[in-house]
Amino acid sequence: MNHTLMQRISFRGALLCAGLAAIMLGSSALAQTVESAAAAGPPRPHAPVKRLPDPAPARIQRIIHAFMANEERVRSELRHDYTYKEYIDLDSLDSDGNVTGSYQQKNDILFDTRGQRNIVCTWCPQPTLQGIGVSEQDIHDFFNMNAYAVPIHDLSQYRIRYVEHIPLDQLTAYVFRITPKTIKKGRHYFDGRVWVDDQSLQIVMIRGQDVPDEYDKHGNPVNVFLPFTTYNQPVDGLHWFPVLTEEKGVAFNTPIRLVIRYSDYKRYTIRKHIQVLPNQPAVGP
Repeated sequence: MNHTLMQRISFRGALLCAGLAAIMLGSSALAQTVESAAAAGPPRPHAPVKRLPDPAPARIQRIIHAFMANEERVRSELRHDYTYKEYIDLDSLDSDGNVTGSYQQKNDILFDTRGQRNIVCTWCPQPTLQGIGVSEQDIHDFFNMNAYAVPIHDLSQYRIRYVEHIPLDQLTAYVFRITPKTIKKGRHYFDGRVWVDDQSLQIVMIRGQDVPDEYDKHGNPVNVFLPFTTYNQPVDGLHWFPVLTEEKGVAFNTPIRLVIRYSDYKRYTIRKHIQVLPNQPAVGP
């Protein structure tokens, strides 16, 4: 990793899906469900898209409250109740799209016996990136699903506008536009769209980026945020969890491509050990 580069690319596409977590428990059925979903591939928009009937304005507000509440619950459970695997592949590219270098990791996100989350790197080759560097903040974002999600804890600072109701692969989804009301100096905000399954009212796809980019006093970019797309899929019949984040663009004259894959979600439960003590004599007053 090139720590001498002054230019930095932020791979946080937005304000910030969670969890780093495998004492591996859970049923084989759950693992099979996740593997089947991953094999099927993430949902992608159709083109051209046939619009479906729009919900009434009052229902739109209920949908917004419902999908944001569901998203908050999903992230909490993902953070505290699930282990999973993560594969990070960041490539620097030439003008023809050929890979010139890479930063790669495979990690198990686990809990220890005390219930604390741990990241265990199972494959960490030496980085060979060309023309860009990766900072500690970037690495933190790689392990932070919230970096590629919607800002559920700061919604009062955003406008959420209904866009349309459309097919999305085998689903039908509501599309919402999320933009910051104002942009304060020194802060970053999510700007993008979410696709919400119209049956479960859970987010199935997110597309957006962090804004604004940062420039020095001479107008030169010092921190560039690239657009990202995150795809969610059903894991256990209840939750739509991230399975893939993609980011691609040009920053500091260097084409880059980032792919993060999440797999093998398993519910974690703490096993409590109960010690049975021998009968003790009664203690009088």
